[in-house]
Amino acid sequence: MRHLLCVAVEPHVTFQVIPFEKGAHAGMTGSSVHMDFPDADDPELVSLDTPAGDLFLESEAEIRRYESMFEHLQAVALGPADSLDLLAGVAEARGREEVCGVRHDPAASVWRSSGHSSGNGQCVEVRDDLPGTVPVRDGKRTAGPHLAFGARSWESSVGALKERRLG
Repeated sequence: MRHLLCVAVEPHVTFQVIPFEKGAHAGMTGSSVHMDFPDADDPELVSLDTPAGDLFLESEAEIRRYESMFEHLQAVALGPADSLDLLAGVAEARGREEVCGVRHDPAASVWRSSGHSSGNGQCVEVRDDLPGTVPVRDGKRTAGPHLAFGARSWESSVGALKERRLG
């Protein structure tokens, strides 16, 4: 699960969870992959993984049906931030486990705030103990929720703030 957290915060990934309580949904029939290629000679298609082998759909109607199913799944799912919170909560509840290939003990995690902080909890806090991921929380609400950023995204955002390109 922690590996999912590491991947889910990458800028090219949108991670969403459909909770069990939502019931049956269009994605339960199996996986599909929508492929669209920049070269006009390569047709847009949907690939289905079936027990009988891969099936490739190329007709416009079939492709649009799977696009519609995907949009429905996105609408039914939790948003990306709520999905990350759910995943982080489940991973945290499981306690000590591997994080991106490294053993991690959440109880031993050290949160830090900026050296410019007044120390009154009015600051954002971060952790440095998860390879490739920077968890962030509100210093006033330490029980959660937390956000998780990819390390490169976090460094880029902090750099932009320091250069006053954001904010």
